[in-house]
Amino acid sequence: MNLRTILLVSAAMVAAPSLAAQQRGEVPPAMVVLVASLPDSSSCAVVLRRAGGGDVIVLRDADASADDLASAIAALARSRAVDGAALTNTLRLRIQSARPVGATPRGLLERLEQTLRQIRRIPVADVPGIGPARSGTIPMTQFRHRRS
Repeated sequence: MNLRTILLVSAAMVAAPSLAAQQRGEVPPAMVVLVASLPDSSSCAVVLRRAGGGDVIVLRDADASADDLASAIAALARSRAVDGAALTNTLRLRIQSARPVGATPRGLLERLEQTLRQIRRIPVADVPGIGPARSGTIPMTQFRHRRS
């Protein structure tokens, strides 16, 4: 077996669980990570779509808001609808500003604020590929992108 074949088989094995879940109509959760700082100070969030699955929403711990999280979730849902649930290459989406006031239903904002409070209570630990951060997961089943 040559190196190219090994790499192709490895990539297929990594992507298989995400593809199987997508075929069953399941929506994989996303990891939400609160870090000390973002690489781009003008961004309110970064969405990492990792090859083979494992999407991550990265927010700045000091000033992350429910609006920022809602903007990142909307960008992730839109990317999943356009690019598919499983990618072959990592994709980084920089979120520049939160959604306009009133764009996110109040009940959802309250749930997202509660999610951020829960994550902030989690001790900082090393998150692979991210570094020291607080992290939790968020179900994405209710966040499907709607085409306008």
